[in-house]
Amino acid sequence: PTPRARVAALFQRLIPLAQPERWDRLPRPAQDLHLVVLWVGEVNNGGHRQFFDNSAGDRSLETLEALERVGAPAACLDTLRGALALFEDGAPPVVRWERQDALAARWPGETLQPRTYALDRALHAAEEPLFEAAAAYLAREAGALAPFVDRHPSGLKALDLADDLRVASVVERGPE
Repeated sequence: PTPRARVAALFQRLIPLAQPERWDRLPRPAQDLHLVVLWVGEVNNGGHRQFFDNSAGDRSLETLEALERVGAPAACLDTLRGALALFEDGAPPVVRWERQDALAARWPGETLQPRTYALDRALHAAEEPLFEAAAAYLAREAGALAPFVDRHPSGLKALDLADDLRVASVVERGPE
């Protein structure tokens, strides 16, 4: 599978486990990959505006840190830093409605759209190198991600109830 496919398959496993009440029990590499793929998905679906308008934006500063740990290309880091700079202090509020209000107050009417459009395009141009970096990170952090992957030829376990229960059990206990 391609780097994108490997990372996306792991992301699918993490979705039910990355809930707020379980977040702190996920190993850091799982959190990082979840944040990176979530950022890309939000931007692909509706741009940085959607990223900040949705709950994914609650962890926007953590997403930047995750990109750094993953070894994301400079273009990706610069893109998210540019998006964060849309906020007055460069640090979006964690509370969703406060973040939405902050953007609306600073960028009235249609003044935000041209800025976010340029950032969205920059991310699109850097996506494949980002997924290559994320797949390499997945390989480097294989030990921490062991509950989510195995030696299956595709590198990922097939989803089934037994696997999901085992992984959920690991998350409930926390990383070892």
